[in-house]
Amino acid sequence: MSFPTLLWVCLVMGLTAEEVPPAASAGQELIPNGGMEGPYSAGIAAGWVKNCYGDNEAVFAEETQDVHGGRSAQRITCVRFTSGGVQCHSADLAIEKGKPYTIRLWMKGDIESPVYVGLRKHGPPYTSYLKRHVRVKPQWRAYLITGEASDTDPRCGLYLMFAGTGTLLVDDVSVLPGICRQMPASQMPPPEKGNRIYNSGFEAGPEGWTPTDGFTIDRSVAHSGRASARIGPDDFRGLECRPFPVRSGMPYTASLWIKAEKPNTPVTLRLFEWADEGGDRPSSRNELSARLTASTQWSRYRLTGVVWPDMWEHYVLRITPGGTVWIDDVQVEEGELTDYRPRHPMEVGAETPIRWCRVGDRVEVLAHVAIYSSMEKSSPEKPSDGSPQAVPLTYTLEDLWSRPVQQLSRSASGGEPDRATFTLDRPGMYRVRVQAGDSPATGEVWFGVFPHRDRALRPNAFFGTHVRAVVPQPTNTFLASEAMGARWVRLHDFGDFCHWYVVEPEKGRFVWHDAEIQELRARGFMILANLGHPPLWSARPHPKEQDRGRWTAAPPRNMADWENYVFQTVQHYRPHIRHWEVWNEPCWQGFFSGTPEEYAELLKTAYQAIKRADPQAVVIGGCFSFHSPEWTKRVLRQDALRFMDALSYHVYWGPAETEPPAPDQPCYIQQEVRHFLDLMREYGQVKPIYMTEGGVRCPPFASWLPPEGFIRSAPFGSQRGGYRHLTGLDAACGLVRGMVEMLSAGVTTICYYYTGGDRGAMPWFSTMANGYYVLLDYDGRPKPTMMAYSALEQQLDGARPLGKRRKNNLTIHLFAKRTGSLAVVWSDQHRQLSIQGVQVLDLMGNPMPTPTLRPGEPVFVLASHLQPEQLETALK
Repeated sequence: MSFPTLLWVCLVMGLTAEEVPPAASAGQELIPNGGMEGPYSAGIAAGWVKNCYGDNEAVFAEETQDVHGGRSAQRITCVRFTSGGVQCHSADLAIEKGKPYTIRLWMKGDIESPVYVGLRKHGPPYTSYLKRHVRVKPQWRAYLITGEASDTDPRCGLYLMFAGTGTLLVDDVSVLPGICRQMPASQMPPPEKGNRIYNSGFEAGPEGWTPTDGFTIDRSVAHSGRASARIGPDDFRGLECRPFPVRSGMPYTASLWIKAEKPNTPVTLRLFEWADEGGDRPSSRNELSARLTASTQWSRYRLTGVVWPDMWEHYVLRITPGGTVWIDDVQVEEGELTDYRPRHPMEVGAETPIRWCRVGDRVEVLAHVAIYSSMEKSSPEKPSDGSPQAVPLTYTLEDLWSRPVQQLSRSASGGEPDRATFTLDRPGMYRVRVQAGDSPATGEVWFGVFPHRDRALRPNAFFGTHVRAVVPQPTNTFLASEAMGARWVRLHDFGDFCHWYVVEPEKGRFVWHDAEIQELRARGFMILANLGHPPLWSARPHPKEQDRGRWTAAPPRNMADWENYVFQTVQHYRPHIRHWEVWNEPCWQGFFSGTPEEYAELLKTAYQAIKRADPQAVVIGGCFSFHSPEWTKRVLRQDALRFMDALSYHVYWGPAETEPPAPDQPCYIQQEVRHFLDLMREYGQVKPIYMTEGGVRCPPFASWLPPEGFIRSAPFGSQRGGYRHLTGLDAACGLVRGMVEMLSAGVTTICYYYTGGDRGAMPWFSTMANGYYVLLDYDGRPKPTMMAYSALEQQLDGARPLGKRRKNNLTIHLFAKRTGSLAVVWSDQHRQLSIQGVQVLDLMGNPMPTPTLRPGEPVFVLASHLQPEQLETALK
């Protein structure tokens, strides 16, 4: 992990200061020839070793023109990459367990993948003792990694590795014992002053802060101006600002005014990278942090340190109190502490309680305008007669493509809220931006608009989701799942009402969730229930690390217990649940620690118990992964296809998985489905295929998002698309292309993972890029992918897939409808689509007066009077 530099928490204005002891001093340099000087042999600097592995082709060379220091730098160019790592390491060095070390180096390049930098064991098991993944820029930049070695090794090395094509330049590498985080002042630029935080004094409402329902704007208490943020005992514990840009290696000072309800209230300050590598949960990030004690009087506190971002050069400030506090006048600036100043002389905040609505509904947007005199919050601008200053406001309604749909002009007074109302007559993703005069500081809100749709049960529907049913008061997440057109719900971790540890927590004692199941059915959801997750009492002896709280990944000790649980569950829910999936991802040790053969036996026993309880039930087996082909084969060799009515698999994808790797080659999504079809032909007979869990990453629909941090690759498995930036439009197109490719390849049912938790996504700005295949954002508002899902369901409702065609750089997926036909179409290039007698709808399901196809962006071609073969001919 990384530690803060020059870190203080102190009361200013003459009050007592608490100072953290200085960092340990640096010792002797451990890396010979860290400057990458000559002589070079076979392209590698003296004292360094080429150590590439896998299927790739890399060229090492001496760089003499573009260097950071000295005469030479190490150039590494990967011209072809399929797998493995492009890697080099230093000569031997010795480290001791528990001792602190500092790794510093300069790099630049054009590679998309992160660079692994770490002290590592030379041979198997290649243990990392101190490491970090960092991203390089086209300009030279310093990187710093500090921490304690996890073990002792007298002969390890410093390793540099990346996985992808491109060029990396490395220079001035250093490994020092001790902690040394400062760069020489001569190597750093002068500070750029100014507050980095938008709406830092809360005068513009809640804009720019999360969790959006975790604090209150208090207009009766303030350090200056008219407002502060109150975090009370019933609020979500903490407050976090919108991401702001930083410069690596520069000192920053965060300051704020705090007043506590009770004396000696603890408060934690954290200044840290806004995103990481994009996993399900936040992982290691560069961070400055400290704890302070707040008093019942307004006092100013600060946190100072040097920032060393690893992945992304945007940070957030999080404030976490241990009791009720008021926060005001927050500031983050480069360099030393200065008097508080807002970021802009005029700032606008926008808010609306409407997260989503339906066509024809009205949406009211509330705008707060904050005007500062001489950039001092305590002096609101007023004309000479004392009346509030009138400010021209412009409300702009924008669609998914950021095109203006409607504009309203109004006049508002500084400090007084204004309201504007929009009536939405077309489905889609929308954003309202509010601007005061010509100020660049705009406020904004966004929301989704769904079409009206009936909720009759549809056993043959294509699309489902994962969401928890809550009674008697449904959550926003549950209602949004209904509104977006999901027709199936898979009961797994969200609403795991049928898992063994829930149904039979103690042997012989059964617990049923009839109200939730009936609520799902009443709202039009077909149910696909997952069976598995054994309670601890039922498992065979196993290591403790296989336990997951109340359930375990270990197989059951007694097959009769498993059979009884399955029979009792299916029999009890028979009127409402007719589709049963046996286990979740048994190929992964985290869910099942047994062998493929043991899973096949569980499947056989479950199949017989299910059919005994409900002969008409559909048994879904496998829950396979394309990435575990040998596991799948071993299960199928046990004659497993006889004991399932359908086969299921999981896939998480990115936009690149829906794009062919080469002309006339199937995309990754198609390859996966064909893989399972081929295996079924080899081991028995072809059964229907269900994709019961998978999703695509997507950012929120905000214009102020950091330019980096949302990546285009799949959340799990494939890394196609690498670390290229992902937009909401790109993600929405990838969702539609992916789902349509599955249907045309032979998938019958798709259960998206997932709509969201009870609040939506995780509630912080700093978790927007974690687990972000979720369809709702941090505020419970739809993402572009949710609205694309809705449009796709609306158009394919009642359709029958007829396969995929490719012609003249056009991808065509044909469907038969009850009357006429439909095609989902996208092009490899910009082009006009001109066909008589059809209607062309855009990605959101709205008519296109002039159908212009943009590369990779699906449209819906509706031909109510044409048969599929006629539509195919017209499109070709």
